[in-house]
Amino acid sequence: MDLEKLKKNVTARGMEFFYARTAEEAKQHVLEQVRNTTVGIGGSKTVDALGLYDELCKTNEVHWHWKDGALPEVYRAAEQAEVYLSSVNGISETGELVNIDGRGNRVAALTYVVGKRVFLLASSKKVCPDLNSAMDRARKVAAPANVPKLPGNRPCNTTGQCWDCRSPARGCCVMQVIMFRPMNAAKYELVLIDEDLGF
Repeated sequence: MDLEKLKKNVTARGMEFFYARTAEEAKQHVLEQVRNTTVGIGGSKTVDALGLYDELCKTNEVHWHWKDGALPEVYRAAEQAEVYLSSVNGISETGELVNIDGRGNRVAALTYVVGKRVFLLASSKKVCPDLNSAMDRARKVAAPANVPKLPGNRPCNTTGQCWDCRSPARGCCVMQVIMFRPMNAAKYELVLIDEDLGF
């Protein structure tokens, strides 16, 4: 991984960049900046592993369907929060960020952002040389690891590989690439963590 190249390309796209050597450093970095506000969280094993939900609840109003129930009002409150936390499934050294989503709540919250602060927390293991390899990682590594925990039967549950299936239970319905710059003057920050976290 070429850290300087990644930082240069991410910041050139109008996003902030923070490199954390440890998970604890990343956690404290977010907690120092997020107080007395509303916080939404997208499905993220990384955010869960950092233990951010419980800590953020001490000083904020937090909405996360993993903790509060997969209800329409929870998804809506998370999307409309002033701060949004998510991870990404693939990162290119050229600065593009890739996500795959089944329900669409994460990609919607990361796309329509008006006056919102967005933290994208991701392990350095997700960094790939270019956009194509970042998209491949999202499909061939992250999606097969994530989808089996969802209800329903699909080919990747048994093969461990991503197929372009037509299953009604498909858990990877949309791919989002943040490749140009944040919309509506939103403040995005990629927090890259040099530990093995998430899918």
